[in-house]
Amino acid sequence: MKQSITLIVPFYNAQQTILLCLESIFNQLMLPDQIILVDNVSTDNTVSRINKFIKEKNAAKKILILSERKKGPAAARNKALSYAQTDLIAFADADCILSNNWIEKILNHYEVNSKLRIITGKTYGYLPGNIIGKFMALEWYWIDRKRKKICSKESKISLKDCALFRNSAYKAEVFDEVGMLDERFSFAGEDTDFRVRLMKKNIDIFFDSELKVFHKDRSRLKQILKQIFLYGLAHPMIIKKHFPNTLIIEAPFLDRVSFENSPITGWVKISFLYILILGMAIFVCFTQNYFILAVIPVYIYVKIHNSLKKTDIETSFVERIVIVVLFLLRRMLFVLGKLDGSIKNRVICC
Repeated sequence: MKQSITLIVPFYNAQQTILLCLESIFNQLMLPDQIILVDNVSTDNTVSRINKFIKEKNAAKKILILSERKKGPAAARNKALSYAQTDLIAFADADCILSNNWIEKILNHYEVNSKLRIITGKTYGYLPGNIIGKFMALEWYWIDRKRKKICSKESKISLKDCALFRNSAYKAEVFDEVGMLDERFSFAGEDTDFRVRLMKKNIDIFFDSELKVFHKDRSRLKQILKQIFLYGLAHPMIIKKHFPNTLIIEAPFLDRVSFENSPITGWVKISFLYILILGMAIFVCFTQNYFILAVIPVYIYVKIHNSLKKTDIETSFVERIVIVVLFLLRRMLFVLGKLDGSIKNRVICC
């Protein structure tokens, strides 16, 4: 028997993307039973564009528009959840374009597997024409490459981005068991926090690479860098909430080590890139040979070049150099965000 489904889309100043999102919803092979849009105190023309769309599509009975004054996607989604009246709850963002079989695939999965509780899918960059779009499309490739493993309850709890609420569906009962989204994560991190809570409850997340959405990323570099800073800022909050008095250390080729009842709360992840940078810094200090620092951008360029070959993103040599610079900027802002959050929350996160 076909289950009923509600689609929830929160929005804030999304006038550039909301019509693309709505058109993709109404182009579905199977429409959701209920569509709930939540205005998170927008100051642009998003609401007027939605109302015009509703009038043109004669969709007043299909779409419910709510308003949530408390800022943040967590509060907006919680508001919508309190109005949802269906067996299944699907989530998308206002800057996402859904593949036309998105709802159909979700419903088919739940029909075939009655034990399925959560499903998520793959995100692609939407028409990555300029260099920023191409860079963000590559970022999505990196995120989704390990997403199936991250989603499994068999994997270790981590802080890796799972982007749960951009492309996902849940049985409504999950929110009864796990609770609503934590509204203290008002700027970022609410989905990572929720995933940690799911894993603590031993709830599996099914990953379907054919469940696709296309994400239209921010077009301005300043907006992208600000968002990655906020992502970094949220990580120490998650550590403080879920792992108090615990010090966790990760390093390449070593099992994760966890020290409970530690006087220090923190999560230290030593990546291969960090080891390379530290090694180069030590070498320069002792030899004064600064040319060795060129190894870092060369290493990143090779990593980017190899990744691009596995995608359909076309780039020139100059564009790949620019992507290297964007990569370094983005990682630097992420680290600065974690540093700022570590100081504010009195934990170690690096």
